[in-house]
This record gives sequence, C-alpha cells and structure tokens, in this order.
Amino acid sequence: MHLRAIATIAFIILSVKLVQAQQHTIQLYNGAAPKSENWTWDEKVFIDHNSKLIYDVSHPSVEVFFPPDSLRNGTSIIVCPGGGFCLLEIENEGQNIARWLNTKGITAFVLKYRVMKTQTDNPQKEMFAKAMDIQKLAVEADPVIKMAIEDIFTAMTKIKSDSSHLKINPKKVGIIGFSAGATLATALAYNYDKKTKPAFVAVLYPWTTPVKKRVVQNDAPPLFIAAASDDQLGFNIGSAELYLAWVNNNRSAELHLYSKGGHGFVAFKSGDPVDSWDDRFVDWLLTNKFIAR
Repeated sequence: MHLRAIATIAFIILSVKLVQAQQHTIQLYNGAAPKSENWTWDEKVFIDHNSKLIYDVSHPSVEVFFPPDSLRNGTSIIVCPGGGFCLLEIENEGQNIARWLNTKGITAFVLKYRVMKTQTDNPQKEMFAKAMDIQKLAVEADPVIKMAIEDIFTAMTKIKSDSSHLKINPKKVGIIGFSAGATLATALAYNYDKKTKPAFVAVLYPWTTPVKKRVVQNDAPPLFIAAASDDQLGFNIGSAELYLAWVNNNRSAELHLYSKGGHGFVAFKSGDPVDSWDDRFVDWLLTNKFIAR
C-alpha cells in the first residue's frame, strides 16, 4: 500500500478516536426508566428541513460534548431541547447548542428526556395539532411531563456526582432549556434540593404552566430568560411572570423580551435582533463570572 494512503487511513482512524474521546452518552437509569417500565418502543428519527428530530424516546440519557482542553473552563450546562413533549428538537435546540457552548469552553450535556408515544410516522404534525390547544396538551402530557422532570433531576444528580471524571466544577453546573425543555429547567429552578441545585438557569420561550410548585427559594440561582412578544403560544406572558417571581423575591434575573421572533426562534435565523440572544447569554455568563474572557 502506498505510504500516503497508509498515512491517510491512520489520520482517519486517529480522528475517529479523538471524536469518540470527546463525546459519549450517559444512560440515566440502569434498565427501564421508573414509571415507564412497560414502554417497549424504540427511539425514532424524523428529518425536517435537513434538521434531525427524535421521538418515542423511552430510554433517557445525556449526550456529552467536551470542549477542547485548551478552552475547557470547568463550567458545564445541561441542554434541554423542546418539542411539546411529543418529540425533541435534538439538533437545533440540542446538539448545535452544545457545539456552540464548547467554543466557549463549556462542557455540554444534551438531555434526551421521555416524551409521549407518537401515534403516526409524523411526530411534528402531531405536535403542531396538539399545540393548537395548549391547555389540553398540558393535561394530556401531564404523566410524561412528570417523568421528564424526574429525568432532569436524575441527570443533574448523576452529572454532579461524576464531576471529577467529567472534569467539570460541580458548583458551576447550569441548565438551559427551550420551550418544553424550559419546562424542565423551570421545574429545577423552583424545586431543587442540595444535590440538584443548578448554578444558574437559562430558559428560552419557556412553557411554565406545567410546573406545579411555584415557590422561589431563598437561594434561587441566577436566571436568564429570553422570549418574543409575538410568541404564537403566548409563552411571553409566562416569561414575564417568571422574571417577576425572581426579582420580587430579591433573586437575580435578566429578561430579554424581543418584539419579534415568534416561538422557537433559536432554530432559524431571521435577521431580527432576536438572533443575538446567544450574545446576550454569553454577556450574562460573563457578568455572573460563570465564564471568563
């Protein structure tokens, strides 16, 4: 074999090993997840506009994205994609966010949490139909929302307990959630205990209605909120209420309520000021000293 061909193959093998070393998956439970032991279906993939969505998630896990060692700063964030508890926007609101966080030296954990069983082969169409009556969806999804909230608490516990192996600071583990994923982040922000307290919480166009307990704890973590006033689902109202809950209890919060952007503005750039939400989030992380320049 030609020496150049051998060198090329060796480079490819080394590159694959490096990627594998930088990325792996942590299962949240040993065996079947609690309260869904009879879920026998397999996770599936749906492609929309060249973006990957997943549905019928029955085995919760976190996919780990490590930054380069030269950038690593010890801060980490659990990323919770949205999808109305019908599916997960795993690429646009998950893996792409994780890769971007890596460029800031942040270790990212993309959470695959349990969602409702899909009845057709088009989970996105089902989700849009259910979202037409958001109050009805809250009732229908209530059992799985409780399971998904259990998943985020389990993920936080596991990640903190394994902080040494993951090379992260257990006091700098935050969470960011989008839409339904922000439901989980909000639930954690209200209901954490000593083992599960996040260092900080970020929510984008959060669906706050399903969060049952609404008592802001005396040491509640700093909160970042971003939404659009023209949110088609009306989640801008819940965003403002969440901000007021924090500041009325003398806790740190920052709210960006853009005039235009609609729901789910993270997925696609519009050319409007809402596109700069990520810059504002980085500014906020810097201000609160979770990362450094």
